[in-house]
Amino acid sequence: MHFKKRFKKTIIFLLIIFSCNKNNTIERKEIEPNDNPEYAQFVDSDILIKAKLSSEDIDYYNISPTNGFIMDFSIKAESRNNINLEILDENAEKTLFKIDSKDILNYNGKIEMKDLILREGKFFFKLVSEESKNEFNYNISFNFKNEYLYKTETEINDNFQNANTIDYPKQIIYGYFFKNYNAKISIDENIKPYLKNENIIDIDFYSIENKTDIDASINIILEYKKDIDIILFDKDYNYIKKTKNKLSTDFKSGEKYYIALVFYGEKYLVDRYSLYYDFN
Repeated sequence: MHFKKRFKKTIIFLLIIFSCNKNNTIERKEIEPNDNPEYAQFVDSDILIKAKLSSEDIDYYNISPTNGFIMDFSIKAESRNNINLEILDENAEKTLFKIDSKDILNYNGKIEMKDLILREGKFFFKLVSEESKNEFNYNISFNFKNEYLYKTETEINDNFQNANTIDYPKQIIYGYFFKNYNAKISIDENIKPYLKNENIIDIDFYSIENKTDIDASINIILEYKKDIDIILFDKDYNYIKKTKNKLSTDFKSGEKYYIALVFYGEKYLVDRYSLYYDFN
């Protein structure tokens, strides 16, 4: 009898373990109602939520991570239904960025982003679907961590003042191009003359500085599935040159450059790019 009790306890323990995934992600159902920020479902740790959505519904999630500021998330919609995702500030008033699945090239029902870092400590996810009144299922998962193996773009970095820094040669930084849905895009006056006038998906700014006493010559390299404009500026935001995906330049001791990555298009990819510079 004693053995049977121990066996049952072991089985229960194993079931509890296997109810979570390998990353100890808890699985939960969507908590309704969650159709406004006040009743948003609270997310503070790794979780997978099974939910439903229709064009007559809005789902809010209050993201307040306690175990890390670096976020991986994925949304998988049943039957490739379109989903509109907005990430809002901690007051659910300002849109930090937005993803509309109908604007994603080769959208297959899944939106996945890794190592996302936002300047906000807390924020909201807002999900809507404009496609159908028929309710459909979707899964949304969040995973958080406080360490990363490589440097990651910090959103929002669409101007010189908020440029991310590449600290040293061959340091790879990963990022994403988010489509700007604002009617009037706020673009820095220093870069305007060097842009096309239409179909700007996103502009990401980075800075590099030669803090050594050695004059060098470097290559700035962007790796992505599409051709991206690279525009180089000096420390005073003066234009130097423009090319696509790879740019070579002198890099004298004490010199500082700003790198602007500009993505144009009707549709975009939710795929990471990598950016780095090395010596010629």
